[in-house]
Parts: sequence; C-alpha cells; structure tokens
Amino acid sequence: MSDKPGLLLVDDSPNEIRILMEILKDSYRLTVATSGEQALEMLDAATPDLVLLDVVMEPMDGYQTCSLLKQKHPNLPVIFVSANTETDEILKGFSAGGQDYITKPFDPEILRSKVKLTLSQVMQQQKLGQEKQQATAMVMAAMSSAADISVIVNFLRASTKLRDAQALVQGICEASRNYGVQVCSRILGVNEAPFYAASQGLVQPLEQVLMDRTAELECRILEKGNRLILRYESVVMLVKNLPERPERVGELRDYLLILMEAAHDLNMRVKSDTSIAEQRMAMMLETVTESRTTLHEIEAFQRGYKQKNMQIMNDLMMDIETGFLSMGLSEDQEQWITRVITSKLDESVAHLESGLKVDEKLNRIIEQLDYMAKTF
Repeated sequence: MSDKPGLLLVDDSPNEIRILMEILKDSYRLTVATSGEQALEMLDAATPDLVLLDVVMEPMDGYQTCSLLKQKHPNLPVIFVSANTETDEILKGFSAGGQDYITKPFDPEILRSKVKLTLSQVMQQQKLGQEKQQATAMVMAAMSSAADISVIVNFLRASTKLRDAQALVQGICEASRNYGVQVCSRILGVNEAPFYAASQGLVQPLEQVLMDRTAELECRILEKGNRLILRYESVVMLVKNLPERPERVGELRDYLLILMEAAHDLNMRVKSDTSIAEQRMAMMLETVTESRTTLHEIEAFQRGYKQKNMQIMNDLMMDIETGFLSMGLSEDQEQWITRVITSKLDESVAHLESGLKVDEKLNRIIEQLDYMAKTF
C-alpha cells in the first residue's frame, strides 16, 4: 500500500478534476467523486487524509456536503474550492467546517502549498490527541459571576509582566479557555504587525483570513450559529463553540469584550514602551556612529601630523647640510650647529613618541565603538 497521503477530489466538472489530478498526482493517492452524494458514499467505505471540495455543485453544494461530512468525520480536513472570495462566502465555509480555501483558476504552487500545510497541521493536531478530543467538553454547565470576573483579574495580573504582542495574544486565548470556549485571536503589535494565537491547536488559514477581514469592519460583534467574532480596536477574537443557552452567550460576550478591552489597553502600553525603547536605541546608535566618525578623523589627523613633522625634520637636516657648503663655516661651527639642531630634533621626536599612549587609548575606544555599532 502506498505511503502517500490520500486525497478525495470532489467536483462536478470533469475538466476541473483533470486539472487537480495533474497537479497532485505525483505526491498523493487520488480518488474522485463528481457529486456531494457520491463523495459521502465513498467516505462510508474509506476515509482519505483530506478532501478538496468544490463549492458550486448540484443538487447538493459544497457547504451542504461539508456539513454532512463533518457529522460522521469531524476531524477530516476540508479545503473548499471556489471562485468567490467574498467574506460572506468564506464565513459560510468556516461555519460548515472548512479548514482552508483556494480560488479558481488554480495556481499549482499555491494549491500544493495549501494541501501540504493543511496535512501538516492535521498531523500536529493529532499529536494533541487527548486535548483535542476533550475540546468540546470544556464548556462548563454554569459559572458564577465571581469565577467569570476572576478570569479577567487573573489575566490582568499575569499580563502586566508581558512585554510583547505575541505573549499578550497567547494570554488572551489562555484566559478565554477558562470560560469553557475555544478561541483564536489576533493583535496588531508594533508597526501594525499582526500576531495570532489559539486556545487549542493552531490558527487555521481560514481563521486568519476571517480575523483580518473582520478587523476592517465597523461592527464590534458578528455572530453566526455557534460562532462569534468580536472586534475591539487592535484586538480581534474568534469564538468557535458558543454554548447553547442564550443567556450564557450574552454573559460570555460581555466578559470577553471586557477581556479584549483590557488586552487592547495593555497592548497600547507595550507598543508605547517598545517605541520609547526603539527611540532610545536609535539615539544611542546615532551617538555611537558620530563618536566613531569623530575618533577616526582624530586618529587620521594624528597619524598625518606625526608623518608631516618627521618629514619636516628630515627636510630641515638636509637643508642645513646643504647650506653648510655655501656658508663658509669652520668645521667646529658646523659641528656646534649640528649638535644644537640634532638635540632639539631629538626632543621633538621624544615629544611625539610620548603621544603613543594616548594613541593606544584612542585605538581601544575606536575598537569598542566599532564593536558596539556592529552589535546594534
């Protein structure tokens, strides 16, 4: 039996099936169904590792097929295939149980990448085993107001020690688990960079798309079935398993909004602290750079100054020796003048050499500043 993962391709268009098979045949075991009904019958006989499901089919469309499929195979990953990328359509796919989507016409590299990524995530989720199986059992039958408030208090106490957006968004998801719900969340950190986390497992690509698009809407609450999306300034939360009791849904919605407001305020503080630290670092780097430049200029000047002095002294001796020939001086006079000049030149050289210790200190400072500049 082949070790290749098995894919079920479901599409009522033979041409689309041929394209999918051509792209995926080398890496996967492929089976084909041309309708939603046929796909469900085939799943009763054998379960693949992943289903690629067309949205537009008759008489049963892809959303209906996926909903029925998930009743018997809740953990079977489904990637929707559609030419429609509107938010409402994506939300339908998410509500039906889809894990990702790909648009027509197919980009072979994107298709292979999405299939590979989804299968990889499924393998990681399977490793979570016990935790994943118990996810739907985490909704508590009843929670007192004191317990609900304590979740927020504990989150605030723990989050005051957090110093980056990734840790903060993970903290939100961990706190939400105490309400018995499964969530994923997004926070905009420094430079508006998005950070994602989930209370259980991984954030799916479709969940990321929904949170990104919801962040652009003006509404603060979007509810569909047992799914709930909440938006508060820099924070978005997607709740995946609302409880059945309407009164409990209302309570959770209020508590989660309070949690998100607190997370937003903390996120603003983190961004502000990070901005101040970056400004200080930039000022320090600018100072180091200017100091390096100045010290290099001083070093070059010192080196040139010494070389010029030595050249002047050499030229002076040559001029004096040449001048002796035309001055008509006696040998004693020449020797006396030479001794005086040589003595003063020796004093000048000694004075220049005494600056070597200063040069050594200067070189050490330059080396340290060079190292600091590279480290920054």
